[in-house]
Amino acid sequence: PSPAMMLGLTDHRLSIEEMFGERLFLDDVDLPPRWRQYYRREVETVALPINRRHDLRFAF
Repeated sequence: PSPAMMLGLTDHRLSIEEMFGERLFLDDVDLPPRWRQYYRREVETVALPINRRHDLRFAF
């Protein structure tokens, strides 16, 4: 059994089409504020001396 089957999330192994057939957009999913920060790459890594930000005009 797959990990998803062992957790009871599905009763069969998922095909590639089932796994990647539908894209979830940020506006379609209600994420907690902290998760949204990670998704948008707004979280700074303290261990890095420089945290570069990129203004992606066409990203999400």
